[in-house]
Amino acid sequence: MRFASLLGVSLLVVGHAAAQSAVNHTRTFPDIYTGSYAGSGNAFPMGRTKGFIQFWVRGDTFPGMAPVLQVGWRVYQTGSAHKEKIEIVMDSVTVGFATLSKTFASNLTASKTVFLALKDVNFPAITVKPTNPDVPAVWIPGDKPFVRLPTRDVIIQVDIQTETTPRSIGYYADSIRSAQNSFINSDPSCGGKMTGSYSGTTLGIALSGAQPGATALFLIGLKLFAADLGALIGPGCNLHVNPLFVLALPTDASGNAALTANFPIGATDTLALHAQAVHLKNNALASSDVLHMSVGTAGLMTYLYNWTTFTSIAQYGPYTTNRGPVVLFR
Repeated sequence: MRFASLLGVSLLVVGHAAAQSAVNHTRTFPDIYTGSYAGSGNAFPMGRTKGFIQFWVRGDTFPGMAPVLQVGWRVYQTGSAHKEKIEIVMDSVTVGFATLSKTFASNLTASKTVFLALKDVNFPAITVKPTNPDVPAVWIPGDKPFVRLPTRDVIIQVDIQTETTPRSIGYYADSIRSAQNSFINSDPSCGGKMTGSYSGTTLGIALSGAQPGATALFLIGLKLFAADLGALIGPGCNLHVNPLFVLALPTDASGNAALTANFPIGATDTLALHAQAVHLKNNALASSDVLHMSVGTAGLMTYLYNWTTFTSIAQYGPYTTNRGPVVLFR
């Protein structure tokens, strides 16, 4: 237990410093897709020549409180170079996942930020499917910074006016898989591997590849550290989860450790959680990769939009299950 105590104290000491350190991953929204692709595609906002869409995203998955100066969307597949005429509005909103109106203006507040006034944005040719989730197709500098208000959710509205007649051009944005639980790993491991599961009402988090007959610390948190704290552990090791709690668990004869918990998820809720383990390997400290968990089919992200008909009322949506493209900030 001395191992657990020492690391727990270390985490407390570095926590404040970490929040002020250089970011080692691009700010990602929702932040459970930090450092990894979501795995699906969406024609908006980069693959359509005309359209109007509002993306609603739950505010507690917003990465930090620093002002947003630039935005960008990750590319899901290859695409041709093109120019889009777009406007981007961002807002801290009081409407929730289940209370969005089909009338676009009703979802925004009087304090909305016109982040980017209507103008041309050049998107480069993507000839090879991207492999770096920290890099968008292009960074779009805003005309005015956006600051999310605490406790508020966020709407990102994109008005596309490139052409009079809408058509799709295949430049899809990396998007979350609709209505599915998601267990995605990121960051290299210098030790074990984390896996997650959800069955019935049971949430499972497991570690493999640790030293047998030892102790592993499971770091479970809602947020990530804003910096690589690998120096706490050893060369080539990373520490990314800002722990809400730390659990010391024994590893078995195969070097495995597991945590299970009864965790019912409401029909309109999604649990967004990060997990990582610090453990012994060859009698030295090591860290696992990072597990990002999205459990639930609703309440995290949705959208409403006009595809071929353009009025003040959405042609499609808002949807009752999670969906939408991941956005990067800096």
